[in-house]
Amino acid sequence: RDTGKYEEYKEISKNVKRVMNTNISAYELRLASNNSKNPKVLYSYMKSKQKVSDRIGSLTKKDGSTTTDKCEIAEILNEQFESVFSVDLGDFQKFEMRTEFKCDGEERLESRDVQT
Repeated sequence: RDTGKYEEYKEISKNVKRVMNTNISAYELRLASNNSKNPKVLYSYMKSKQKVSDRIGSLTKKDGSTTTDKCEIAEILNEQFESVFSVDLGDFQKFEMRTEFKCDGEERLESRDVQT
């Protein structure tokens, strides 16, 4: 393996990525600034960047039947997710109160307020 060629390749690749990202940012800025003149272009670009796709054609339900309904597929996948990632919160450790400070969102807790 020629390390000189590889280093040259990495440098060129890094420069190409930097230039591409700069050009993409400039294009997106132009789209946003020209939104009032031609909103269709902006919305079509935004739609092309969405990563939503229908990849799951059908799933088998618990009763053995097959479904292609998107809502049923979502329910099947949700049930599977819940069965794998559910956490039993029956026994969890309780912590003693170390301060009487109550945070209502308006005040800021300072280090002098905390007892050590």
